[in-house]
Amino acid sequence: MSTLVVASPLQALEESFRLLAQGPGQPYLAVGEVHELTCTQLAAGELALVLREGSAATRDGVWRALVRQARAEQSTWVVLAAGLALPGLRAVVARWGRRQGVNREDLAADVLAQFLEGLWQVDLAAPHVCRRLCYSAEKAARRHYYQRRRDRDRLAPQAEDGLAAPVTARHPEQVLAQAAQAGVLTWGEAELIARSRLEWRSLASAAAELGVAYGTAKWRRRCAETRLAAWITDKENLDSC
Repeated sequence: MSTLVVASPLQALEESFRLLAQGPGQPYLAVGEVHELTCTQLAAGELALVLREGSAATRDGVWRALVRQARAEQSTWVVLAAGLALPGLRAVVARWGRRQGVNREDLAADVLAQFLEGLWQVDLAAPHVCRRLCYSAEKAARRHYYQRRRDRDRLAPQAEDGLAAPVTARHPEQVLAQAAQAGVLTWGEAELIARSRLEWRSLASAAAELGVAYGTAKWRRRCAETRLAAWITDKENLDSC
């Protein structure tokens, strides 16, 4: 008896993209407004190479054309736009999918849904179109993770005396999530601390991934960690009473 294998959201997207971007009958994208290009249109199968090897201005120009076409014709160009962003979307899923308690398929579905929604929301007048679309998907991954964390916290058994475990006895990511829920940290600050402290990334790398200047990230982390330390101390003092 054969077993039905269900493709993950990103695998299904990759297959749909491949079918559209290979062989005869591929759709063409009008790129006459991209001044750095000498042609007026590109076949779907040519877009990945142009986006990989072109200048930042060329990439932005092509992405603006892609998003406009997706908004106008929807299905075909929505799939092509998402398929061309697959490296970024996979990186987001890989980064968040390795965290405790995360179902990668559910996560990928949320990430992809946010990317597709972003095609209708992204500001085409600003630079770095694809990066901002992927950052929007990253925020969806963050929401997904912390929602799952909150769900687990609500279902977690309490200690024998009916009280929750002390803050310092909990997993560091759980502490960050609770601090964000309490308004001590923003979710962005919690994520910056998690990446640069718990995942052993450099602050420069974490800042770049989150779209924040290094100096700004350094200042935000220092202020956030000061507030976090004070909050943990206050919580422990209350728990000991």
